[in-house]
Amino acid sequence: MSEIHNPTDPWPVLRERAQTGQLEFEPDVAYEAAELASEVIGELLALRLVAEQVETDLPLSNLSSGSALGSRFAMKGSDLHRLLGRHINILEDMVDTFIAAGRSYAAAEGENADIFDNLSAPQRPAELSSRPPETTPIVGAHDGRYVMPEAGTAHGIMPPTERLGAHDSFDTPVFEVESAAGKTYGYLYELGNSIAVSSSAQRTADWSGIWAWMAGQLRETYTDFVNRMGSVTAENWRGAGGDAATTSVHTYAQNMSALWDSMYLVGDNLAYTSGWLEATRVSMPQQPSNPAGDIGDIDSGGDILAGQVATDPTPQYRRNMRDTYIIGLPWSMERLPVLPEPQVSLPGIDPPAQSGGSGGTGAGGAGGAAPAAAGVGAAIPGSVSTGQPVVPMSTPTPRYPDARGLRPGVQGQSATAPHGVTEAATAPRGADTSSQLADSALRSAQQALTAGQSALSGIPGPGRVDPSPISARPTDAAVKGPSGSSTGGRAGGGGGGASPVRDPAQSARLFPRATPPADIPAASTRAATPMAGIPGTPGAAGAHGGTANKDGSAHKRPVHLEGAHHLEEGLGAPLIVSRPVLDE
Repeated sequence: MSEIHNPTDPWPVLRERAQTGQLEFEPDVAYEAAELASEVIGELLALRLVAEQVETDLPLSNLSSGSALGSRFAMKGSDLHRLLGRHINILEDMVDTFIAAGRSYAAAEGENADIFDNLSAPQRPAELSSRPPETTPIVGAHDGRYVMPEAGTAHGIMPPTERLGAHDSFDTPVFEVESAAGKTYGYLYELGNSIAVSSSAQRTADWSGIWAWMAGQLRETYTDFVNRMGSVTAENWRGAGGDAATTSVHTYAQNMSALWDSMYLVGDNLAYTSGWLEATRVSMPQQPSNPAGDIGDIDSGGDILAGQVATDPTPQYRRNMRDTYIIGLPWSMERLPVLPEPQVSLPGIDPPAQSGGSGGTGAGGAGGAAPAAAGVGAAIPGSVSTGQPVVPMSTPTPRYPDARGLRPGVQGQSATAPHGVTEAATAPRGADTSSQLADSALRSAQQALTAGQSALSGIPGPGRVDPSPISARPTDAAVKGPSGSSTGGRAGGGGGGASPVRDPAQSARLFPRATPPADIPAASTRAATPMAGIPGTPGAAGAHGGTANKDGSAHKRPVHLEGAHHLEEGLGAPLIVSRPVLDE
């Protein structure tokens, strides 16, 4: 069985089969399955609205690396929004398939199909059993905020969850984190202050709670879907695709766990990120000015007081940046899991009937022809194969159409038949009818001329004409003997040459009288020349400049034909249609 055109989603094909009556589903089971899938669609529509809350692209700090990480989290929200829409489309196809197949089954059994009239895929979100959390505390904080660390130390970072550390399917981002070397006190203060002002630590904590809630909601929805759809078997279906539909439903439902597992991991990453962001905030300078002044303080009277020596804390804040921000950001950037695509694919589903001709019968052995060079009979379903090798692609074709009726560049199967094979088995069945009629007329004219000029066949002349087509005639080198003289016969099967081509008109079935006997010798040049004016011939024959009147004598009209009375004898007496009255 051939695979469907889109191997990732067989449901459009199954839906089309059900709508055309090729696939049937037991009505009661079909109704329950369609109703269950509709419920899932409504809940997914509601989850998409919640997913919009985690699509906002906001920087996590004033540094470029913080902006990049914020964009990455927002992209994950957009990916989830897109994937939920993809799942909705698949479930809508399922609903349409279940309804159409149930109707077909009911109609075939004479049952009532009205139960499906009020059943369709929902367009509005359903009411969920719970709502996402308004806020989520930062990991490790008792009151939602970390306390200031002791002087000269950095706040510790809460480690990520074990499941996030054990996961192995992540995106591979390209990023660059800033170095703490050489950063000034003001630079470090702005870093911590940007986290505080934007509340990025609390925002990522809130997002982690939303992702965890959506994952749990999705798990609850699909667990019920898996349990109830597990009772559907292939025996409930009739027609081509029943096994595929059953397998696809089970495959789709069972692989949904990969999506909610990844959603849980995104929430874990956000929770870990909120921890090191908050640790960075409290570990950076809390005052905008460096306490280690360059000069002493100035009193209100303008007098310079004695300078008080203070240690510059900038080196310690640089170390704090390394222990919090520079450690946490790369880990968060590299541990964003991949959100998997829906899994409904399975091989072995035949597509609906496709338009187009069937492929020609291929011949074994070397020199198989490509479809473009296949014979006319190969393009017609049911054509009889001769079993002979197909013409190789290198075989020359006639430049112009001859009396065979084949178009240039199209080789019939008769072109490949070896000499001696019956023409009726190798004649092309797809030749144009007009060409066959013209060919028959030409052969009839040639037979008439042959009967009147049979005496000329024995007169030494320019040679006999080979009745084979021009493209199949041997070359001069092929007809020469070892001494250079003509052998007088056709060339043998030379290596690399084309096979002898027999004229299909000799085996014409519609006009058997146009078929010349095999024992008639070849006619002279004049007998083989097509007569002018016959439709379908390449054109009127020109003058035989090189063959007629070779001895220089001009053709003379007999003297006894010069008289006018011969004309009257030839025409006969005029027909009298009335008699004058005077004659009586």
